[in-house]
Amino acid sequence: MQSLREYFQEKQAYFQEDFHFNDLEIFDNGIKWKHITAEKIIFCEGHLGVNNPWFDWLPLEETKGEILIVEIPGFESEYILKRSCSIIPLGGNLFKVGATFDWDDTTEIPTEKGRTELIQKLEKFLKAPYKIVDQEAGLRPTVRDRRPLIGLHPQNSNIGIFNGMGTKGIMLAPWFAQHFTEHVLEGKPLKKEVDIQRFWVKKT
Repeated sequence: MQSLREYFQEKQAYFQEDFHFNDLEIFDNGIKWKHITAEKIIFCEGHLGVNNPWFDWLPLEETKGEILIVEIPGFESEYILKRSCSIIPLGGNLFKVGATFDWDDTTEIPTEKGRTELIQKLEKFLKAPYKIVDQEAGLRPTVRDRRPLIGLHPQNSNIGIFNGMGTKGIMLAPWFAQHFTEHVLEGKPLKKEVDIQRFWVKKT
């Protein structure tokens, strides 16, 4: 996220401001939000997408996940390691370890239960000494069929959504971002298993 901010700042195309749905104006040939006009708006809201009035018919759910930030002295890796949990390199011998799943707790507060679970998972295959630096919790956007939610609104192609990456978002998002870009810019069809049309048909 920080890299993206810096990239768009260099392009003078980045600003941070609260978004309110009522401020969005939708026309036949595009959209306008405050001083910005564009052909389309793509909502990439994560778990906050459950509050989006244009896509409230999608089965997006909030699932809590907790991670640990650990330091593993003398160990470096450019790759994500996956077994009982994922170990994601952050640089400088720091790694992100995760994650837990909780469908009932919708807070973003780390818990002792989550910490214990992550330690047990980590120690199943990590034999090196490590130090816990931090613990974080957040809500991930999940879908009941475990497939992303991608596409343009069936009744207004100026509004799109890119969401529902779920528990494997770090691996899925780059590929599907390219896939969606080709759909929007080149008219290539979306894969049916991720196209939001799969739920619109059921709804209507």
